[in-house]
Amino acid sequence: MKLTNISVERPVTILMIALIIVVLGILFFGKLGLDLLPDIKYPMVSVVTTYP
Repeated sequence: MKLTNISVERPVTILMIALIIVVLGILFFGKLGLDLLPDIKYPMVSVVTTYP
């Protein structure tokens, strides 16, 4: 059967599948390891001079 036939004949099934996908997406979004402020090493140059 095609997806269109299933969704016309059984709309509740398609709705439940869509809701399960949304709920799982929300649950797994909270478990993602997002690093909002990563450690950044800026380049630095040091110049040392002597004053006679």
